[in-house]
Amino acid sequence: MSFGTGQAYSLWPAFAEASEGCIVAHKEDTRKACLDFIEENLTDMRPDGLIEQMRQDEEEARQNENGQTAEVAAKNDGNDRDYERSR
Repeated sequence: MSFGTGQAYSLWPAFAEASEGCIVAHKEDTRKACLDFIEENLTDMRPDGLIEQMRQDEEEARQNENGQTAEVAAKNDGNDRDYERSR
C-alpha cells in the first residue's frame, strides 16, 4: 500500500512497483495483515480537499449562526426596551 500527495492511498500487488512520488505505507504482508492495516488506518476515505472544504463550511456555518444569534439577541434587547417604555 502506498500514498501520494494529498494522502490518496493506492493498493499495489507485491510484484508491482509503486508509482513515482508514492510513499510505501505498508510493505508486502499477509492478506489479513494488509486488511487489518486498512481497517485501522484508512478510516476516512475522503480526499484532503473535501475534508478541508467541509471544515471551512462548518466554520462558516458556526460563524453565521453566532452572528445571527447575536443579531437576534440585539433585536430582542431593543424590543424589550421598547416594551418597557410603552408600559
